[in-house]
Amino acid sequence: MYKKITVFMLALLAIGNFIPAIAQAEDVSIQKTWVRMRGRITQWGASPAFGWICAHAKLVNVTDISREWAAARAIWTQHQPMVSTHPPTENFTISFFITKLIDTTLVELNYSGYDFYISGLWNVYNVTFAYYVDGSGNLLGFSMTLEALIIQGEGELCVLNDWHDFQLRIDGIDLLSGDVIMYAVGQWEIKICDVNGDGVGDGKVDIHDLVRVARRYGSMPGLGSYDIEMDFNFDFRIDIGDLTTLAANIEA
Repeated sequence: MYKKITVFMLALLAIGNFIPAIAQAEDVSIQKTWVRMRGRITQWGASPAFGWICAHAKLVNVTDISREWAAARAIWTQHQPMVSTHPPTENFTISFFITKLIDTTLVELNYSGYDFYISGLWNVYNVTFAYYVDGSGNLLGFSMTLEALIIQGEGELCVLNDWHDFQLRIDGIDLLSGDVIMYAVGQWEIKICDVNGDGVGDGKVDIHDLVRVARRYGSMPGLGSYDIEMDFNFDFRIDIGDLTTLAANIEA
């Protein structure tokens, strides 16, 4: 029995002598950068405009091979929003425009004279909401119409002048422009649902973010304190879907 084991071990050793050495993997260098910006839309072509734009991006460099991801969207109107501390007591209609990046071509920092640059395909819509309220300002219902203006139009978001200004160019519509009111660039992960800390985030998704979104629960464009960055699914209403998305991303 011992002789058989010895012979078997010698056989294994003999086979092992013919196994080629496994090459050591080359050193892999990974660099990650997250970017978030929020801007106030003030101009649409030659006309004043009122609205917001936000963008979120991740740039990864793996041994000199770049990979990028970005999300961007904007909402604006040509009519100055009415500010009131009391809910409306009569039915009213509001019309606005929205755009969303649907396919990314290029995401770069310090690109061709721009501080931050995103190019890709964008959809643009004209959205109209009709709100129905009672005499006490309670929302009874609403209807929405969505008119497609641009589908998969080529466009680019450019941040310039040391992160002070931005321009959004989309083929088929006039130039959108305005000023950057917040931005963050860092090696730490900037998470989409991390919405506290003046919009920059504090590095984690927690109960503070949940409370901040919950305070805007039920708000819609023209109704309540609607915030485009808290409308995670961008369906023009901060509701249970947004709270559920945030709750699913809360860290222990």
